Amino acid sequence: MLIRSLRRILERRGYALLPWAQFADLNASRQALAEELEQLRRSKSVVSDELTSLKNKLKTQADEIAELRSAAALHDLLHAEVPGTGATESVTRSSAQARLLTQLQKSGVSLAADEPVFLHVGFGHAGGKALQSNFFARRPDLHYLGTPFGEAGSLFSNLKYLDDHLLNERQMLEWCRDFAYWNPRRQKRPIVVSDESFCDASEVYYCPRHLPGDAIAGRLKRYFPTAKIIFTICNQLDYIASMYFNLKRNYAFLAGAPLPPFDEWWAGMHTQVRCLYLQNLDYSELIDVYSQRFGRENLLVLPLEELQTHGARRYLEKLCQFMNLELHEADLGDFNIVGNERMTVVESRLAEIVAAGSTEWTAAVRAALDKESLASLVSSAPRLSLKFDDEQIRELKRVVIRGNQRLAAEFALPLESLGYYV
Repeated sequence: MLIRSLRRILERRGYALLPWAQFADLNASRQALAEELEQLRRSKSVVSDELTSLKNKLKTQADEIAELRSAAALHDLLHAEVPGTGATESVTRSSAQARLLTQLQKSGVSLAADEPVFLHVGFGHAGGKALQSNFFARRPDLHYLGTPFGEAGSLFSNLKYLDDHLLNERQMLEWCRDFAYWNPRRQKRPIVVSDESFCDASEVYYCPRHLPGDAIAGRLKRYFPTAKIIFTICNQLDYIASMYFNLKRNYAFLAGAPLPPFDEWWAGMHTQVRCLYLQNLDYSELIDVYSQRFGRENLLVLPLEELQTHGARRYLEKLCQFMNLELHEADLGDFNIVGNERMTVVESRLAEIVAAGSTEWTAAVRAALDKESLASLVSSAPRLSLKFDDEQIRELKRVVIRGNQRLAAEFALPLESLGYYV
């Protein structure tokens, strides 16, 4: 009514007005235009959100490409020739070290050039368990990551089992930060990583597929570029015997499977160019790989026989000097060779019963071994030993003598007086 009254007033004053129908049409058009404008505004908001999402996706892809390029650069760097290999265009170790540190820094892990890290990488059956449980784990001034089956097990496993194309680089860096470099329990203490299966295959029936030794060495250099390397070794005759009886024990009690007699097993390990076990009879081969990656001056080789011959003080003094630690009297009290773990004659017979597959006997044996008193009797029985025939000794000497001679000369080790073939 108000609008109609206004129209009549304007008409009496001489204003020319549109017919009412046309006015209504224009009003409807205005409303339609307003609705279209609102729809365009909503469409603009949707497009803006889509553009933001696309930008985020592009940024993520750019980050992934940068990460891949970083990993590729690390791969190329780690596989570049190092001094002493005869390459005409070699990368000096110091510049390679600086580049590795820079690459890690770009990935979020900042390290000092002298970051104290020690890697005990091998070999087995040479007192490694004593170092782990009676030294590394007991020193309050060390940040020891523990055994490969503990909290940091995922880091250990990925370092030695997964190929580069399966490795999650971001996850590896997070584990390095969480378990090692930035662990709140570390408190700036030197980091210690100890795992002999970085060099030796796991001695179980269902053995996981390990990367080659040089690939693991390169990967350790990638994530621990400032590390110093500790090797423990023992006379190859003892190394073989301990390995064989450990395999027999683990095959039986963990998988219920038999191990062939030693002569058959020895022959089988020589049917291929390189079999799973006995790969490291010549310790010098893999020690050379680590020497090229980390520098000869950053390697320590500890023969088990020095501990057995000269005692814990002399043995640990060498280790502490290498690690820049003070040897304490408490260390000598704590440090005892883990009891001779070679199989006893009783344990061997029980393993054969379990591996034979009799369910009734297997259950009885396992129940007996679960009792501390019976297990103690089993472990206190006489230890097994291996008798090598002349042909096996000749083959062993052929494989190890030259490498033992080089280790004795390069690391000032009295291997001949300690009973090694030189």
